[in-house]
Amino acid sequence: MTIWEVAQLGKVKMTDEDRAYFKEGVKTLCGTELIFARNMINDKDLRKQFDPEDLSFMNKELGRQAGEIWKRLLRALKKHDFAAAEEVIRGKRGGSSEEKESMEAPEGERGAADIDRATAAGIFE
Repeated sequence: MTIWEVAQLGKVKMTDEDRAYFKEGVKTLCGTELIFARNMINDKDLRKQFDPEDLSFMNKELGRQAGEIWKRLLRALKKHDFAAAEEVIRGKRGGSSEEKESMEAPEGERGAADIDRATAAGIFE
């Protein structure tokens, strides 16, 4: 579903369960994901769909996570741990050995490995 299609649905009001889920989910975001989430939530068309109170809540939680990411990034840079700094910004690169192998493979093989894994998971059925 595109942002434009979501914008056609009408106003969305968050429940207490939605807020708790959002608050916990935000804690798992890396820097790149946080920027994407902030840009999506504050899209000029999409922001009209949220209750102003909910929009304020989401931006506040994203702001808190931005502060945590900044703190972890500065700590890693101070230690000259550039791998940790990259992880803070980009997130962990693949949890399984298959994903790591796929990321290390040449470009053509990487796509084939991703398709094989998706087929095995039943995504294309």
